[in-house]
Amino acid sequence: MFEDEVRDHVNDVISEPPCSSEDPLKSTHTWVKLRELSEGYSGRVVLAQHIKSHQKKAIKLLKRGASTTKRADKEVQTMMLLSVHPHIIRFEEVFLTPQYLGIVLEYAAGGDLSDYIKRKTVNKNSSMSRALPESLTRVLFHQIMSALEFCHDRGITNRDIKAENILVMDEKESESQGIPVVLKMCDFGFSKDQRFDSACKTMCGTAEYIAPEVMEQKPYDGKQADIWSAGVLLFVMLTGRYPFSRATDARLNTGLALQRTHWTGSPRKASLSTRGSA
Repeated sequence: MFEDEVRDHVNDVISEPPCSSEDPLKSTHTWVKLRELSEGYSGRVVLAQHIKSHQKKAIKLLKRGASTTKRADKEVQTMMLLSVHPHIIRFEEVFLTPQYLGIVLEYAAGGDLSDYIKRKTVNKNSSMSRALPESLTRVLFHQIMSALEFCHDRGITNRDIKAENILVMDEKESESQGIPVVLKMCDFGFSKDQRFDSACKTMCGTAEYIAPEVMEQKPYDGKQADIWSAGVLLFVMLTGRYPFSRATDARLNTGLALQRTHWTGSPRKASLSTRGSA
């Protein structure tokens, strides 16, 4: 099967000693790097153009090395499983260079949701400023929850839901057609497959979005943690700010204290439904 071939290819080649390479895509003879898009914990992402087809794609580059093998294999397998959903970024292929493992993904020309919120914020200089209108937020958040439900139904927890990991497709094309923009979830570097992986217990994600139980560094339900993060994201979409932060806060410790203040300790259901009207 293709999945087994990918796993064998990654495991066989990624363990070789990495070589230095000035241009991360030069040795592929297939892709030309156009510019850097982002850099995070799990790797860097560049915008690249295919030499023959001239199609633009986002390529996630993971440094080769023994510690990368398991993480890369898991992320590729997760993307292959999930990218059939219309609101999850599409996986294209995987390749290797002397220095990197490259994951080729669909390119989202509109940037991420954080940038989109900043562009669309109304009454920016007013004390009554809002981020996105409620009517638009309802449609966009429905897209996000549709993708999250799809992940959870397949036993996958994301563990890093945030505005920066929600991509905006071609905004101009959507506006020209008079329809809302299309959002797509990306970055499954922290994901867990509850069918095969151990229980969630590692503190990971982004401080402003992390559920209180994740910060306790004890075993927790990844689905519940995802839903907490999604609730924070909804708040950010509507207000343009985080629900548990102040200008004077120390980023992590005070955030935990604030979240504990708002945490009732009552059970939260992990299931969600996007069926019905938006």
